[in-house]
Amino acid sequence: MSVDRAQREQIAYDEHDVFENSKRWHQRVIHVVHGPNTELGEQRFERLARDAAADRRVLDIGCGRGESSKELLDLGARSVRGVDVSQKWIGHAKERYERPGVLEYACLDVTEPFEGTYDLIFGRSILHHLDYRPFLERVYAENLAPGGVLLFMEPLGSNVITKAFHALVKSAHTPDERPFDTTDLDWLRATFPDVRLIPINFLSYPIGIASSLVLRHRPADNAVMRAADRADRWIERRPRALPQARQLIVHVRRPAEA
Repeated sequence: MSVDRAQREQIAYDEHDVFENSKRWHQRVIHVVHGPNTELGEQRFERLARDAAADRRVLDIGCGRGESSKELLDLGARSVRGVDVSQKWIGHAKERYERPGVLEYACLDVTEPFEGTYDLIFGRSILHHLDYRPFLERVYAENLAPGGVLLFMEPLGSNVITKAFHALVKSAHTPDERPFDTTDLDWLRATFPDVRLIPINFLSYPIGIASSLVLRHRPADNAVMRAADRADRWIERRPRALPQARQLIVHVRRPAEA
């Protein structure tokens, strides 16, 4: 992330309401956010994080107010370092959660080289804010321990709904963020020898939006959303459908030393 880009990201979160605006929009489609297929994706993401974090050193990229780093520690990590470009959010995290030597926070632009080796480098909705390709190549080579894991959850922008959301609701996004597309998926597969790409939400994305409006007084785990989840589980077995998902889990493992 160039200095200008890092500054723009910092200003967006420290001085504007990007996070709050995004959260408000997501609360309007609660059946997407908390529907069965989304919950399945969250469970998969947590299992992968738990397996990779257990009694290991973790770096949480884009930790925000610090909750995700605390959750990683609760999943069994030996130590967690949470970093974010927002001084305001890091201040909040330090005040609420920091435990020296166990759970620590720092304001850091991760696209510049940094010290430390970690068994899990984790992030949620952060790569699409960065010039992420050189970042991932560098941390994979310099900061990820042999046998370690890169684990991220990112939005996909190839589907029509996400494209429209980013084009029309600019107050919920920073100027430089760009959801992943097909070229990003191809790059990940070509760059890392051991990579898994796990989709979340196909039909449950548009159906969840409609369900949130029409069935707004019913829980997200309703008959319509359960049917969409079953369809999504079938669709995810079709590799060509992957770019049309709403979100993507990226799991990269570095080979252990011989």
